[in-house]
Amino acid sequence: MCVDSDVVVPTSLFPREEYAARTIRPKIHKVWHQYLKPSMNPRVELPWSRSDVPRGERLDPAVLLERLGVGGVGEVKGYRGGPIEARRRLARFVNERLPRYATERNQPTPSMTSELSAHLHFGQIGPVTIALRVLESGAPRESIDPYLEELIVRRELAINFVARNPDYDRIEGCPAWARASLKKHETDPRPVLYAPQALERSQTHDPFWNAAQTEMVLTGRMHNYLRMY
Repeated sequence: MCVDSDVVVPTSLFPREEYAARTIRPKIHKVWHQYLKPSMNPRVELPWSRSDVPRGERLDPAVLLERLGVGGVGEVKGYRGGPIEARRRLARFVNERLPRYATERNQPTPSMTSELSAHLHFGQIGPVTIALRVLESGAPRESIDPYLEELIVRRELAINFVARNPDYDRIEGCPAWARASLKKHETDPRPVLYAPQALERSQTHDPFWNAAQTEMVLTGRMHNYLRMY
């Protein structure tokens, strides 16, 4: 595993919950130049005084997934993990996709996104590494700026929410107006109610949902714009 940072601007600089990109954006922009610098990657060897050398634990992936409560997750063919694959995807994005990012990032086909979300999530590459490569790419600013907005401002707004809202993973974490709206409309008639299995198998009336879900099953990812949809 290779982690240079989980964020660009330390979360500790924002002691309170930020409620929108417009509130956190100027604060991040004010200081991000202090943190958008390459790391030294020092190699440190820690002494081990005991005679017994710790050995890695042999893990059965199926048993581990079951223990974590995510049993039934299978291997996604064609999707590789790890820092080497992350760097390969970053190079492909910078060289082939970033110049067209401003105009084509919201088009599901052809995909012009970086496809680095999973690698960021699992610490196989850090946002500082990505941002520096993007800034040094020579791509048009109209492509660089929206990508850095998503990589840094929007992503770190989400991390701020998790760090500062104790109910981030429960409905109570939503703003009062959102909970009031959900309560007001909880008895609205729904023309169709799908079982979870139908949603998982892309068996709905909505071709866009079906396409997005099928992409997730077959490739392990979903295009950003369809993910929001």
